[in-house]
Amino acid sequence: MNKISISIKQHTPIIHFQYNQDGATLRASEVKPKLDKFILAKLGKGIIEDGQTIAKGKNWLIGDGEHPSLDYKVKISVSHTTFNEIEEGDKFPCFFANMGEEYRKNTKGFLMSGNPLRMDIFCANSELLKIIKEASTDFFFNHNFGTRQSKGFGSFFPEGAEINVDYPYFELPFSPSFSDLDSYKQLFESIDVFYKSIRAGINLKDRNKKTTFYFKSLLFLFYSKQNISWEKKAIKDYFQNGSGPSENSRIVKDIFGLSSVENWREQHWNISKENENIKRYSSPLLFKPLIFQGKIRIFLIMKKVPSIMKNQSFRISNGRNRSFPLLTVDEFNEGEFWRFVKNFKINNHVEAEFRTHKYFTLLSGIFESLARTIK
Repeated sequence: MNKISISIKQHTPIIHFQYNQDGATLRASEVKPKLDKFILAKLGKGIIEDGQTIAKGKNWLIGDGEHPSLDYKVKISVSHTTFNEIEEGDKFPCFFANMGEEYRKNTKGFLMSGNPLRMDIFCANSELLKIIKEASTDFFFNHNFGTRQSKGFGSFFPEGAEINVDYPYFELPFSPSFSDLDSYKQLFESIDVFYKSIRAGINLKDRNKKTTFYFKSLLFLFYSKQNISWEKKAIKDYFQNGSGPSENSRIVKDIFGLSSVENWREQHWNISKENENIKRYSSPLLFKPLIFQGKIRIFLIMKKVPSIMKNQSFRISNGRNRSFPLLTVDEFNEGEFWRFVKNFKINNHVEAEFRTHKYFTLLSGIFESLARTIK
């Protein structure tokens, strides 16, 4: 049996359901299916089914070759980890432990390793093993693991590997400590605030309901320039004023992840969006935080928005026996969006009264960094 070993560094905590067990770490049962699909997609030039056909012809698949599982084994080991249990109600940027009884039955924790993990791969076929080894760096760059992985949790990367990609990224001028969970809060707050700024916008209020920081969504601005009005206006017009959506109204922000239920507190509405063929749709945007020389680079990896989310009708309800249909946008051009972000001027966007807020300072640094890294 041929074998290779890859040393893997953990860059951000993984949210793990077995966080307090000896030897708990990145699970081979999560890594291997993802690695299989990644390799099959490469073999098939982006089409997993074509890659499966090629792998079947080479006898690289397990069993009769009808399932997309390549014939090799993965073992992951680690010498030392630290963990912090997540208690119900804990608030951590990008993650909220508020799942009630279901959460109490399946508690989770933040798990970190200061020492590199070792991933051993065993494979009888030397050609397949070579392909796995060559794909490992790209694979770990394009994937995170565990709960809330799209928001940057569970980021791992081969130790000493180089990154040769043109993805946009923003840089933060600090390095968190694996033994100090609180030091990661600033990292995930940065991801959380930036994600809100591009998707739904930010509208913070104090206890007297006075706005303390306001930032209009960049998706809203991006589509406004294309004469498309987003769903928030259509929802308010329909449920407050009784007027139907305009011809150019579309569901915009759910291109970055479907929120099928929303609590509109000011209006006391429970907004729901329903489509019989689309129950869940995760954000196509993956945040990949990697620590280099005392600084964190957060890469923005955008997967292609699937056609099933374009020009699709959702029925929007406010929970009071009233509803109306609204289409999603029929196109999203990733390149044009990032160029729009590159040229974005935050001083022209945020009113002067909100520029002393810490989020303005945070976002200013992020957009300055993106202006340098977006091609």
